[in-house]
Amino acid sequence: MPASITGCSGVANTSISLRSRAALFRPGLKRRCIAVKVRERPPEKPAAERFAAPAGGKSAVCPSGPEGSGAGLASNRNMDFNRYIAAAEFETLAAFFRARGEPFRLERGDRFSEQGLRCRYGGLVEEGAFRYVHLSGAGDRHVVGFAFAGEFVGDYVSMRCQTLSQVSIEALRPCRVLRVAAGTLESLYRTDAGHERLGRGVAESLLSEVYGRLLETYAASLQERYEALLRRCPRLMEYCPARDLASWLGIRPETFSRIRGRIR
Repeated sequence: MPASITGCSGVANTSISLRSRAALFRPGLKRRCIAVKVRERPPEKPAAERFAAPAGGKSAVCPSGPEGSGAGLASNRNMDFNRYIAAAEFETLAAFFRARGEPFRLERGDRFSEQGLRCRYGGLVEEGAFRYVHLSGAGDRHVVGFAFAGEFVGDYVSMRCQTLSQVSIEALRPCRVLRVAAGTLESLYRTDAGHERLGRGVAESLLSEVYGRLLETYAASLQERYEALLRRCPRLMEYCPARDLASWLGIRPETFSRIRGRIR
């Protein structure tokens, strides 16, 4: 590390090499009093503090707004809206989206990303809800997932692997998202070892979710899967068509109607 020295002779800020240092203290030479000052780098603030939202800013998990706008979707503490940000390890990522995210609005039916194209943005949903739709080769639409207020939205595999997306992400209602470009997110992961672990943690969480969905398909009843979705978003039926929920469950709309009738 570079050092500066101040001698009794008044010479200041002079850099010296190891060889020069040895020469100063050779036997037979009169030693000078030398003070060595090492400039230390100030401690770096935690990432969550560097990317914290400004004072007075709105919460991404509980954004305020008029009734019916979707703003109150995440206000109930008992709702499991946020499986990722609720975990302390992902708060840094959420704070990054709040600090660096570009505000982006979508109307009902607009697409955040499209199947067959590379997904170039990830987002933090402030208001609204999205459905993930896969279009089969035969032209059949299959709803394969949802994202609600307080959750992340985007095709993570397409973003990280730079591949074409297998889903279209469509707004179920007017939505407000803080979006970050894939390249910007990649730069965050390359900042240091801690952020690299963060990126790996996101990938591991997605794998865990896919594994859980696979187990649910075989082990959970249709009613149990539907009830789990309602715990994530109790007001889902207000803006999500029954045919989409039936598609997500992999059943006919008539069967879904019977399931819904049993838990009203």
